[in-house]
Parts: sequence; C-alpha cells; structure tokens
Amino acid sequence: AYFNIDRLVKAGNWVNHTHEVLEKLENVLSSMKDVERGTRGYLVSQDRSYLEAYQNGLELIKSDLTNLELLVHDNSIQSQRFRELKPYIQTKLDLTRKLIEEVPLGN
Repeated sequence: AYFNIDRLVKAGNWVNHTHEVLEKLENVLSSMKDVERGTRGYLVSQDRSYLEAYQNGLELIKSDLTNLELLVHDNSIQSQRFRELKPYIQTKLDLTRKLIEEVPLGN
C-alpha cells in the first residue's frame, strides 16, 4: 500500500511540475504578444506610449525564461527543448528591437 501511495504522490508531483512548465510557457507567449503589440503600435503610430507594452513584455520574458529554465533543469528532454526554443525567442526580440530602432527619431 505504501509503495502505491508513494508512486501516486510522485506522479502527482510530476503532473504539478508539468502544469507549472506549461504556465510559464504561456506567460512567455503572452509577453511575446505584448512585445509584438507594442512594436506594431509604435511602428504604425510612432506614439512612444506603445513602447511601454514593449518594455514590459521584454522584462517579463526575461523573468519567465529564467524561471522556466529553473523548472526544466531536472528533465533532460525539457531542458533540450528549452535550449532549442531560446534562440527563436531571441531572434524575434532582436527583430522587434531593430524595427523600433529604424523609426526616425523625433516623430
């Protein structure tokens, strides 16, 4: 009976862990959308107030990626997927930064 309860508890812990990882991934996706929305709004209107969503998204992404990396460090498959995902996120962030930088100053 103890063995079954122990297995059940361990399985429950992994389920909770998986939900935490999925939640962090959803947070990263949401923050990426904020970055994109802020970039798009700024490019279309040249209204600097849109850069607030952009900056907030950048800060949240950094924090969420750090937390996500800590969560997946104990799972080699998840760690590998995380390492594969990070360059895609960075490429997208670099693109949005370059687009913002191309808007002429003073507008």
